[in-house]
Amino acid sequence: MALKLHFELQSKKWLVAVVISLIATLLFQFPTAFAQSRSYSPRPGSAERRELLNLLRPIIARDLGAPIEFVVNEIKVSGYYAFVSVDAQRPGGRRIDPAKTKWAGRHYPDIIDCCHAQAIYQKRGNRWRILESALGATDVWYLSYCGRVPSDLYIGCPTN
Repeated sequence: MALKLHFELQSKKWLVAVVISLIATLLFQFPTAFAQSRSYSPRPGSAERRELLNLLRPIIARDLGAPIEFVVNEIKVSGYYAFVSVDAQRPGGRRIDPAKTKWAGRHYPDIIDCCHAQAIYQKRGNRWRILESALGATDVWYLSYCGRVPSDLYIGCPTN
């Protein structure tokens, strides 16, 4: 009787250990599957929106020159990830002339989309950081993040 009871307890411990291991594996391997997946757009003037744009601004200004301001096409937050799509311009709405930037002579004007930029962010703790950004891209480079970010972050990712 004692041997049977010991075997049953060991079996239950083994089963609990397997279940805990499986849950831990899923949480660490697929964190976006468990993250909040209801997307929203931060309101104009909100601290979150300012933080996202202010992180991108120096990266874009490095290539286009300062000062710049953004016309926001899209800002979306889903769980611990954010996607931003903007057009850069000079203050007051003046167009940026690529010929007067660091791009002059380095890129063909017909294969870049000046001055469009996108970025993917990840939130760690209470701070956002840019995972990747692109300026002038004519492809949808950010689709390579499908499966790693929530499917509702931007159009193009298959839904779960």
